[in-house]
Amino acid sequence: MTNPTAPQQAAAVDMLTNNVPAPQIAADTNLSLGQVTALAEEHGLTAAHRQQRDSAQIDALRWGETHGNKTTRGLADRTRAGLQRLRDLMDAEQQTAEAESEVTKLKQQLAEAEEKLRAARRGGKPAASPVTAPPAPAGSSSPWPEDSKAVRQEIREWAGTRGYQVSDRGVIPAHVVTAWRNRDDAPQRQAG
Repeated sequence: MTNPTAPQQAAAVDMLTNNVPAPQIAADTNLSLGQVTALAEEHGLTAAHRQQRDSAQIDALRWGETHGNKTTRGLADRTRAGLQRLRDLMDAEQQTAEAESEVTKLKQQLAEAEEKLRAARRGGKPAASPVTAPPAPAGSSSPWPEDSKAVRQEIREWAGTRGYQVSDRGVIPAHVVTAWRNRDDAPQRQAG
């Protein structure tokens, strides 16, 4: 096993300081787990060291709260209040994340239920797929068959027999063209 380079050591110590798990540090720095553990011991960054450091900080806070000097007591009070505020912010952030996750799940469930309702209203038929253009016929610049004069005339006649208002010339309304495309799926519309 080779000795770790200075950049590897610096990266590992930085990761240890930020509480990155040792196996991840080993993988990210190409150090062995033993080398990461040795660095943690050497720099006082093991879990035991953190526990000792936390215990010492709590002891210092307690000492400051009971100190005879008013300034020291005030610093301890502000520190405790700051720590409480941090805990409150952390709890609020966690609750927000949990609520957002729940909302996302419920929105998905709602979308699924709405789709079931739409399917039931369609008589159990699946949703119509979006209309996409068919391939253009050879020699044609448009993929839509209704761009030919004969097909447009057929659409006009079909629409007239089903009660749609369509002029003899000009653009056929999109809802009429869509109905004509889906004419085999839709119930018959009566004129009148």
